Amino acid sequence: MEFSYNCVVIGQTGVGKSSFVNYLFGEPIAITGIGKPVTERGFHKYHGKVNNIDIEIFDSWGLEVGKEKEWMELAEQELKARGVEKKPQEWFHSIFYCINASSSRVQNEEIKIIKKFIDAKYIVNVIFTKSDTTDEKTILEMTKTVKKDIDIPCIPVCSEERKQMGGGKVNAFGKDDVIKQMLDDFWPTIIKRMPGRLVSVINEKIDEWANKQDEKYKKWFENSPLIGRVMCNATPIIYAEAFQKKFIEDFNSEFNSAKFNNIIEEEIKEVIEMYSKFNSQFVVLFSLSDLKITNDKYYYDNSWLNAFLTLTFIVPILSSIFFDIHNYRNEIIQKILTEIKSKVREKEPEFKNMLINLRKQLR
Repeated sequence: MEFSYNCVVIGQTGVGKSSFVNYLFGEPIAITGIGKPVTERGFHKYHGKVNNIDIEIFDSWGLEVGKEKEWMELAEQELKARGVEKKPQEWFHSIFYCINASSSRVQNEEIKIIKKFIDAKYIVNVIFTKSDTTDEKTILEMTKTVKKDIDIPCIPVCSEERKQMGGGKVNAFGKDDVIKQMLDDFWPTIIKRMPGRLVSVINEKIDEWANKQDEKYKKWFENSPLIGRVMCNATPIIYAEAFQKKFIEDFNSEFNSAKFNNIIEEEIKEVIEMYSKFNSQFVVLFSLSDLKITNDKYYYDNSWLNAFLTLTFIVPILSSIFFDIHNYRNEIIQKILTEIKSKVREKEPEFKNMLINLRKQLR
């Protein structure tokens, strides 16, 4: 499985984003400029290695005064393209928001932007670029300002070595802290986003299965001995309940506990493979079956679905000879599927707990 660790570098124009990218890669991959936008609109991808880890860094167009709305619209498009329903390989695994330490302040607009990324279930870190141009007290005050609203890591960085006028030298610093933070960000990102991914994958499998049943249920409706009673508007609810029972029995036959757990375990297996590829200290010494990932009773208890049989559907029935039996069938199916997928979404907190427990096993 091909995998790169995906990072995003964002911040205002001139804060030193491109220099920061070059510093991480150890070579001049990104164009740099002084006080002017050098990255065109959008997110621009750079590929390289950092400590032998394949990294893709997405350098954003710099935020400019008066263009915040346009910038945010582009950012939201990029985030939407990498939603939780996508594979983890496509997500952003770390987001670095750059703030120029020499400015000695953190703007309210910057805090709002950081919160938007956090609301989208991303892990965000603040990078104080050009930290060599200020003192420790200023860095601490800026960190305090950030953490007053959002408790996230803040890392001082100097991306470029330079000679001073008096003959001294300033060394670059902060890279090791940034790389360590990248590794630390992986599991929090998985724990935040993977539950939504599991819900999306399971519900997608359910939809795929339901779509394949259309022709079978069409024939079932046409051949049912109850069809005449429905047409005569005798007791249509009996017909609905009969089909409802048929559909749920078929669903339980297809999606038993083992099937659901296999879906979950396939997704988790990919996550573990990803983790092993970029963490050289992590060695897989066990098989996936040794990990306590899922439990039949805990992660898929279908008692709620069996109880669903006792519900009475309120499905509009046309009391005429022009009653459309196939639309009626689809209404019943969609009503059942809506309820099933709602129940799957309710499992999201349990999926989160599962991932937290898995992370403990991998330490």
